[in-house]
Amino acid sequence: MKAGHIISLVLLSGLAGAQVATFGGQASPYKAIRYQAVAQGVNSRIQTAQFDVITNSKDWQTIYSKMAGDRTIGFTPAPAMCDFNSYDLLVIHTGRKNTSGHSVYVSMIRQEKPMEVSVDYVVNQPTMNSMVSQVITSPYVVVVVEKQTVPYRFRGTTAYTTTYIGNGINNNQCSCNCGCAHCGGGVVRVGVGGNPIGGGGNGGEICPPVRNGGGHTD
Repeated sequence: MKAGHIISLVLLSGLAGAQVATFGGQASPYKAIRYQAVAQGVNSRIQTAQFDVITNSKDWQTIYSKMAGDRTIGFTPAPAMCDFNSYDLLVIHTGRKNTSGHSVYVSMIRQEKPMEVSVDYVVNQPTMNSMVSQVITSPYVVVVVEKQTVPYRFRGTTAYTTTYIGNGINNNQCSCNCGCAHCGGGVVRVGVGGNPIGGGGNGGEICPPVRNGGGHTD
């Protein structure tokens, strides 16, 4: 039996998220690539750290079914995220985590070399004094990017956030100063279990789907 899924779709009339890098107050010589984070969550059924570059709807269905935990590919129809004639999908998983408080987001996509596009992403981890839930999670982010003709290179960094629990809501207070859409200028509010509330346009949870609250049993 299939239940409803929580799906976030974005109209790509103009991609948000494109950034212009600066070095010492000067404009970067590198070409910034336009992108939009369209979905983010912590309940993927993919339990390994991996990067997937998706260039067609068939491959997107395959990855989405794995994220949803389908026994057969296509059991859960993949949401339409973009026009693959003009865009690629990048899906980043950081692997299985044993607590809440983990997340991942893309901070920059730019072309630094003629034959590759660099994708910078940040992995948020709770600090040692954080109050977290003992729950298995698998953070991911899905990004739509202008279609490229050269390979992508993924580069990760780690940020640490302090999480506390109050009034039924976990609050991640990011110690970084990146001001990105995910951090919302330094503060991220997440629900119990680590799911972002709001998130400044990074999209919502599109999977597991989860049992007992959206998802399917078979």
